[in-house]
Amino acid sequence: MWLATLALTAPAQTLDDGACACFRGQTRGNDVVDARVRLCRRGSALDGGFDWTGRASGRSFRVLEGSVDGSAITLRDAAVPVSTPSDGWRFCAIDAYTLTLGADGSLTGNYVSAACRDRATVTLERADCAAGEVAVKGPRRELVPDEVQACRDRGALWLSDPDYYERTEIRAGAAWVPVWQVLDRHEGRSGYLLVYPESCRVVVGVVEPGAPLSLVPPPGSVVTSEEEAMLRRWSSRW
Repeated sequence: MWLATLALTAPAQTLDDGACACFRGQTRGNDVVDARVRLCRRGSALDGGFDWTGRASGRSFRVLEGSVDGSAITLRDAAVPVSTPSDGWRFCAIDAYTLTLGADGSLTGNYVSAACRDRATVTLERADCAAGEVAVKGPRRELVPDEVQACRDRGALWLSDPDYYERTEIRAGAAWVPVWQVLDRHEGRSGYLLVYPESCRVVVGVVEPGAPLSLVPPPGSVVTSEEEAMLRRWSSRW
């Protein structure tokens, strides 16, 4: 009886103004897609990202924009900065996501992409925004992962118009240590940043139009071979 009462009186999971929420699950349309979604709210406006890993189609990352009205959420793809389809597949922008935020924190509904003739169901559950979650759409504090923001607060890096963050690991001597990959853009240039959350060491690979990747180490330091290899692999994906 006590457990049943707790279940009945559990508070609804909402998407609060000024906050972000993360979701994991699947979409099922032309392909079955393992989905990670992060949404951030400001007033009735929403933005965020959709990290798409298709069982057959490949991988993409989608910048989301939309609005919330009560439990009703509408979104669209504002950009697809990462698009690596498998052979025989192509990715298109999604014109509309029509979703409902459940009291249990779930996000369900459907999406439509006219260009790819794709109509899919969306079934997502609320998930913790783990350190590796993707965040997008500029350097607003609430959209920057906490570990990157901490280094930003210390003055270790400057951000202009970032649109991709991913937490991974890099070999440092005999050990593996965490590092953030941050893609930033400024005045036509792309900056591929490696940000070490523990030390706030920042290494940058800069790509200008028509020019090869140039490496910029922290003052008084050098770029390690592991950092150079990671930056070259990462920058070649775009």
